[in-house]
Amino acid sequence: MRVTLITIVIALTTAGPADSADLRPGPVDMEERLGGSVAVQRYAEAIEQATRALELTQAEHGVGDIATVPFLNDLGRNYLLAGDAENSRLHYEQSLSIVRNNLGLFDTRAVKPYFGLGRALQRLGQHTEAIQSFQNAQHVTHRHAGVNNLDQLPIVEATSKSLVASGRWEDAENLQHFAYKIYRRNYGEGSVESLPGLYRLGEWYQQAFNFDEARKVYRRGLEIALANNNGRETTDLIPALRGIAATYLGENGPHRSKGLQALSRVVDIVDANADQFSLEQQIMAHIELADWAIHYSQEKLAWEHLESAWRLSRDEIKSGRDWPAFFDRPHLITMGPSLGMNSIGYDRVGEEVFYEFEFIIGRNGKPRYIEVLDTNLPVPTRQVAVGLMRGGRFRPRLVEGLAVETPNYRLRRVYPTSPRPDAQMTFRQPGFRGFDPID
Repeated sequence: MRVTLITIVIALTTAGPADSADLRPGPVDMEERLGGSVAVQRYAEAIEQATRALELTQAEHGVGDIATVPFLNDLGRNYLLAGDAENSRLHYEQSLSIVRNNLGLFDTRAVKPYFGLGRALQRLGQHTEAIQSFQNAQHVTHRHAGVNNLDQLPIVEATSKSLVASGRWEDAENLQHFAYKIYRRNYGEGSVESLPGLYRLGEWYQQAFNFDEARKVYRRGLEIALANNNGRETTDLIPALRGIAATYLGENGPHRSKGLQALSRVVDIVDANADQFSLEQQIMAHIELADWAIHYSQEKLAWEHLESAWRLSRDEIKSGRDWPAFFDRPHLITMGPSLGMNSIGYDRVGEEVFYEFEFIIGRNGKPRYIEVLDTNLPVPTRQVAVGLMRGGRFRPRLVEGLAVETPNYRLRRVYPTSPRPDAQMTFRQPGFRGFDPID
């Protein structure tokens, strides 16, 4: 079953001079119109409307009245969406000041401006201040809804990002465990509803390169999903299986086949429950497994699933309808290992170093005849970089379902100049991606 998303845009009309007094939109009307503008990313229009709504409310109630707070929050949010973090910060600060002056430090209406202010500060790179603002928002939720309330989950997620950016990895990890505890306290140990928190913890361990712990977390999720479905292979298992597979990403040892086995189970579940997935999701399940097989040079398995994906998409491609470009160009799967700091030079830390390559991508997805077109690194490292580039793997182009060569393919590779470990793979597995913001 395919699901088509349709965005409905309602045209805005302007009242003429004769009826402007009666038909002039009030604050509530303007607030209701913001959603459509943001949905189509017309941020300038959304900001203009929110500004007008704020001015009307200020004229009616006064500049510092509590009635202006929703519109200040709207402006803060819309400015942040438009990429103007400084203006976002100013409007959230004004909103917060009004709440505190009228209702005190701990009123529930302080949560949104505290959280919004934290996000704006985060975008500005002021992570210490952002953490404080997030913690203030979280404290207010604790006072009104208890320490284990679910409303604080978006705040926990945002705080964790700023903790990582500040180098406070241990504090961030503790916060992820706290988030999972919130799920357990609200939904019960071993419940399906607790799985999003468990998967988020697994993703955290992956980001911290602790793949053994991540694997344990995802396996626990698999056990819970199976127990709640009487051992049947249902769609509830997919996030855990994809998470397990991701923990084996890049491994060349004897256990790498377990990642492929997990993704094979995902494909089987998707195929058996096709009516619950869009056509694109069905195609991507096969492509995902094919990409892994290409990475591990298991060509027979790769072509089997690329052919399945092609068959699923063939009618859409031939119809001429707008359709995602799954097969008309190569797709990078892995870049191979990165240059180490010994090759780059520790005196280049903080500098962007790069190579621009040109090569042929073969039908097997392997690069050949690699040339260096441009680089800002010395000649002695060129052959090292070319050798590493040979370890790259691509999903090849398909023409009428058959893999073809791609000549004159160009790629610019930027190398990290930090002693921190560099993850080998460039793509991330689908799965839990965090909580919705408080808006």
